[in-house]
Amino acid sequence: SPFFLAPPPHYAIVTPLPTAMFSRSKHLSFGCIAVLPRQYSPSGRPELFLSTSDGSVVVAEANPSTSPNNGLTDVDCRSRINDGGGMGSSSAPIISMAFAPNGRFLACFTSNSVLTVVSTTFESKVLEFNTSSGSSSPPRSMAWCGEDSVVLHWKNLGVLLVGPYGDWLRFPYGEDDEMGTAAMTGSRVGDSEVYLVQEMDCCR
Repeated sequence: SPFFLAPPPHYAIVTPLPTAMFSRSKHLSFGCIAVLPRQYSPSGRPELFLSTSDGSVVVAEANPSTSPNNGLTDVDCRSRINDGGGMGSSSAPIISMAFAPNGRFLACFTSNSVLTVVSTTFESKVLEFNTSSGSSSPPRSMAWCGEDSVVLHWKNLGVLLVGPYGDWLRFPYGEDDEMGTAAMTGSRVGDSEVYLVQEMDCCR
């Protein structure tokens, strides 16, 4: 009879974080989350970066019992992320975040369609790029291509690659491409989808 191997068990340590209590006390909500791996965090433990509805980021340490403020710190990056050079509201919340593969930079996309790249410590800003001329809606996905470029995807608009000095390349991908693919393959329009897969040195 055939012999089937059971899949190996997976284990995870779940640490409860007092985020609900923090949000209630500050009268705010959380929008998106990004995890800084422990090899890049100062504490040597994973850190959770949570965007807030008032335009800032809260960093949650994985061991709140031994950290001040229950391990939650508002980095107060509102002016650095949202100054925008006059491009939008000073309180536009971050709706998408992604860490660079080296853990040194954080890409933030705000609700006013501005992509901002800052250092993980929020001490310096290295890029600000306004995407509102192409779309006022948020991208469906965002990832890094290597350590110096950010890739964003909008449905029916395509893929946008933004370089370290604000240089950009757009790769169209939308309904026209889907219709051509559907005609060749017999699939339905809308069946195809774009997924960004971040690697250490590229994005697939």
